[in-house]
Amino acid sequence: MAEVVETVEAVVEEVVEEAEAVAVPAPIVAEELIELPNVFFDFDKQDIKPEFIDRLNEAAELLSRRTDLRIMVAGHTDAYGTNDYNIALGQRRYTKVFNYLKDRGVSESQMEVQTFSENLPIASTEQEKVEPSIEE
Repeated sequence: MAEVVETVEAVVEEVVEEAEAVAVPAPIVAEELIELPNVFFDFDKQDIKPEFIDRLNEAAELLSRRTDLRIMVAGHTDAYGTNDYNIALGQRRYTKVFNYLKDRGVSESQMEVQTFSENLPIASTEQEKVEPSIEE
């Protein structure tokens, strides 16, 4: 019986040594900080202001490279005006940002859109923004 136990222990030890020899550690993937820009708009406008172009280009480059990432492009407005008007304004805003990113190689399937108006105002001043958020 002692001979069998020694044989089993030797086999187990040999299997463990072989497994250790072929075990390859998983590659360490550096975590990438992802910060997408907020895009502010003038009151009652939907045109992308020139000062946000560089940041949107950076976001487009990242999203084109990292096709596993998904974002929400949310068009926020303030509480001025009717809710219907503000929803339409939010849609025009997120459409501008959505199309800008799409034109720079971001897949439509990576982007979800949403508008928020008086039900979730982002600002009560004369500037509002589109706020992309990220989902992995």
